[in-house]
Parts: sequence; structure tokens; C-alpha cells
Amino acid sequence: MRTFDVYLILFIVTSLYALLLSQLRHHWEPDFTWLEVVIGVALCLTAPYADHVLNGPYTAELYQWRVWQSFLVGGLPIVIWSIARTVRAWQRISKRIWRRESHGESSAEALAVERRGRAQTDD
Repeated sequence: MRTFDVYLILFIVTSLYALLLSQLRHHWEPDFTWLEVVIGVALCLTAPYADHVLNGPYTAELYQWRVWQSFLVGGLPIVIWSIARTVRAWQRISKRIWRRESHGESSAEALAVERRGRAQTDD
């Protein structure tokens, strides 16, 4: 197995991991975020080790570079997933603001009322 194949497998596995996190995040976030990180790091460190076993021996410098590569390749799906999640959240917020402003309501007040679930009176 070539080095490219090892890192392609890493990309696929971390993409599946990102999909799993997106589907099950309500079960373990925020209490088990540390576990998500530990699993992600373990996946990333497995790739250079497997590459070393299959294609080595490597010099220390090359092995260090392979470790950096694994974090870049393995972290990319998680970063893309996080950015997409943030963009979707901002789009939902923007839609709410524009919808409230088109009805003449103050956007800050309308969002606060929506977050509380019901309007608070000053009585």
C-alpha cells in the first residue's frame, strides 16, 4: 500500500467520523468533547504509524512530516464540517433577523423573545 493510499483511507475514515459526530453530537456534547478529540487524534496518529510499517523505515524528519500531513488530511473533514455548521447557523439567524425587520419589529428584541420562548412583561 502506498503512502497516498494510507492518507486517502485516513481522509475517508475521518470524513465518516465527522458524519458520525454530526449525527450523534447531541448525545455527548459538551461533556464528552474531550473524547471526540482523543479519537480524532488517535485516528490521525494511526496513519503515519501504518505508513511507517508498510513503507518505512523513515528518517525522523520524514516521519515528523508524515505526522503533520496526517493532521492536515485527517483534520480537514472536521474543519469543513465545523465551518458548514457555523455558516448554516448564521444563515438561520440572518433569516430570522430579516423576517422580523420586514414585520417592523426590532431584531434584537424579537430574537430575545424567541429565545425565551414567550414575551416577558414589565409588570
